[in-house]
Amino acid sequence: MKIPGLISDYFTPVIDNMLKNVRKTENISNENFEKLMAEAGNEVFDILEEKCAEFFVNKYTLNDFKKQQGISQRNSNTIVKIHEDFFHYFFAYLHTAHIVYNNLLNKLQAAKIEASELHLKDTFNLAIYGNLCRQAEQIGILLTHGYTDEALRLWRTFYEHAVVAAFLMEHDSNEIAERFRDATIKENKRTVESYSKRHKDLKFPPLDADLINKVTKEFEEAKLTYDKDFFENNYNWAKPYLKTKPSFNALEEAVDFGRYRPFYIWASSKTHPSYKGIMDFRDGKESIVLK
Repeated sequence: MKIPGLISDYFTPVIDNMLKNVRKTENISNENFEKLMAEAGNEVFDILEEKCAEFFVNKYTLNDFKKQQGISQRNSNTIVKIHEDFFHYFFAYLHTAHIVYNNLLNKLQAAKIEASELHLKDTFNLAIYGNLCRQAEQIGILLTHGYTDEALRLWRTFYEHAVVAAFLMEHDSNEIAERFRDATIKENKRTVESYSKRHKDLKFPPLDADLINKVTKEFEEAKLTYDKDFFENNYNWAKPYLKTKPSFNALEEAVDFGRYRPFYIWASSKTHPSYKGIMDFRDGKESIVLK
C-alpha cells in the first residue's frame, strides 16, 4: 500500500523537482537517468540527505517544537494532579533511596577511599544500586508524562538488574563478582567484531588495531581460565551457585522473586515485537489509537 503526502503534500514534488533538475542539467535521457538511479542505489539518498533534512527542519520550526513541549508539560501536570498521591509516595521513596546512595559516596570520599581500593563485590553493589535508583527515576518521569507502555518496558530492565543485584548481594563474594565481570568478555568481543564488520556501512572510523587485539587476547585467555561452557550461556557465571541450569528464571527463583514473574511476562509482551505486543496498541473497536 503506497500513500502519498504522509509527510507533506509538497515533499514528493520537492524531491521529484530536484531529480528532474539534475537530469536536465546533466542532459541525460529519462531512460539513462533511471538506469543511473538504479545503479547508484543508496548513494542517491546520501546525496539527498542534507536537502531532505533541511526540508524537515523548515517544515517543523523551532516554534512548533516549543509549542509541542508546552502541550507535553501541560499533559504531565494534569496526569500528576490526578494521581498526586501515587507520585508523591513514589518519588518520596525514590528520594530516600538517592539519599542512601549519595551518603554512601560521601562517606567513601570523606574516608578518602578510592573505587580501586574497594573489593570488586562492593564496587558492583554500589554501581548496581546507583543504576537502580536512576532507572526508577526514569520510570517515574515516563509515568508523569503518560508513557505507561515505555515505563513498563524500562521496568523490565529494572527488574532484570534487581534480580542480578539481589543474587550477587546474597552470595557476596569476590569470586562470583569476578565471574560476573568476566562473562562480559565475550560480549566485548562480539561488539568489536560487529562494529568492525559494519563501520564502513555506517561511515564510522575503524577501531584501533590495539583495541581489537586486546579484546581478542582477553577472550582467548578467559577461555583457558574457565570451564568450556562458561561462554555458552549468558548466566553460566552463576552456575556454581545454582542447583538448576543457569538462566534468568533460575536466578529469579534463587532470590525468591518468582512472584513477580507474571509482571515480567507482561512487560516482555510490550518489549518484543510479538503479535500481542503489536495488536495491543488498539482500542476495543479494532482501530489503532494513540494513548
